[in-house]
Formats: sequence, C-alpha cells, structure tokens
Amino acid sequence: MKRKDVVKTIKGLAGASGHKKVLEIYNAQKPLPRGYTVKSTDAWCATTVSAVFILNNYKKFVECSCIQMVEKAKAAGLWVENDNFMPQAGDVILYDWQDSGKGDDKGAPDHVGIIIDVNGDT
Repeated sequence: MKRKDVVKTIKGLAGASGHKKVLEIYNAQKPLPRGYTVKSTDAWCATTVSAVFILNNYKKFVECSCIQMVEKAKAAGLWVENDNFMPQAGDVILYDWQDSGKGDDKGAPDHVGIIIDVNGDT
C-alpha cells in the first residue's frame, strides 16, 4: 500500500456520501471483525480508516474500534508510541483526548485518522 494511494482514497471518502460508502465497504466484508455490523450512529473513525485499508487491499488492521486497531498493530510489532514521532502523509495516527501531553500516552485511544499532508511540523 503506497502512501499516495492512502491519501487519495481517504480524500475520496469525504462528506455525507463518503460516510455511507464507508459503512457499505466495511459491512460488506466477511467475516466482520468481532462479528459487529457498524451502524450509521456509531463512531466511525476506525471504520473509515479500515475502509481505506480494504480499498487498498490491506486488510491486516481492519477494525471498527480504535482500541482493537492498536492491539493489532502491537501484535504485529508496528505500534509506535512516541510523542516525538513526525508523521508523513498516509500515516495512521490515534488520539487519546485525555493524554496529558507529558511523556508517552498510556491511555486508550478515542480517535483515529490518516495524515493527508505535512507542512513543516504541522
């Protein structure tokens, strides 16, 4: 999976029509992770990242839960918890809104997203 493909895919899933498409893509996979069908009223950030993975034929971390995404990344030896990490376009990042900002976070993630652009340190 190439970074430019990830960025192009996530940009193509923007807006209300993107939300519907995300749910269709995610819920069409068989079997569903943990057997759960995502509803339109559920938080759908992890589902969106998973739809990007599915559309790019990379299904290793497909999940509708931020916590489960982290567990899968840890099990694969890919998890990086480093406040000094400088992401690149196409990277997947997770957020813990309760993180103090001091030291590496030990809490549970609340949100996941894909970096679409990096400008300096922003």
